[in-house]
Amino acid sequence: MGPLARRGPDPRGRRSATAATVNHRGDLRAELVAAAPDGVDWIFTSGLGVEGQLDLYVDILRPFGEIVAIDDPESLDGLAMKPKSLSLHWESMFARPTAGGEAQLEQHRLLTRVAELVDAGSIRTTATTVLTPLDAARLREAHALVEDGHVVGKVVVARTEADASDGWAEATPP
Repeated sequence: MGPLARRGPDPRGRRSATAATVNHRGDLRAELVAAAPDGVDWIFTSGLGVEGQLDLYVDILRPFGEIVAIDDPESLDGLAMKPKSLSLHWESMFARPTAGGEAQLEQHRLLTRVAELVDAGSIRTTATTVLTPLDAARLREAHALVEDGHVVGKVVVARTEADASDGWAEATPP
């Protein structure tokens, strides 16, 4: 559960296949129960290290549910997951390149396939804001937008206007 699960219209005016959305800044437990009273099978999170989140996830997940985390909590006591036989999976975008060999080659295949899907229009960028040029002022602006905590989608800082229009056509300036 995270920033992509926000209530409200998609700022790009797109339709979404999302059955329900939740506001992770409010009472997440109440939002989740209202959206999925019977629980959920998967949770994708960048907030596993936030105090109380694991307990919330254990409560809302159905038996044999799965958590995929991308953050690095200082410590984690996973025993609460055992009665429901829940799984925890870590995702690191650098795992395959670090492992090398066949794993690295598979990363190449995956990225090539994603590029094909983007080129075909089957998947879209999550970029909603593109800033140019790439300089200290734009980096400060990008950080300020993200730190404000209200950005929906991704903020991209491109080197030039030409780079900004190359593949980011659906994003809009702030």
